[in-house]
Amino acid sequence: LLNRSSDLLTQEKVGLVLKYIDQHFRGELYTQAVVNYHQFQIPYKDTILKCLEMYDIEESDLMYETIRKDFNRKKGRIEERLIKRC
Repeated sequence: LLNRSSDLLTQEKVGLVLKYIDQHFRGELYTQAVVNYHQFQIPYKDTILKCLEMYDIEESDLMYETIRKDFNRKKGRIEERLIKRC
């Protein structure tokens, strides 16, 4: 990957970019799952699996069980944040 001055990014910086993308993706995915559940009674699992399918993310790329555990840890904070917005 290249940065603005056309220099190659270091492995460390590439790792940081990938970590940011993963965190952002998960945050959006989890927020969508919570919203769909509260607004439309769509089960969390359905939203998560459909979203992974939409982006062509396979079980070998990102295991559902890993996502589920992470989602369960963060779901309460997401709900609190959404309630504060209302």
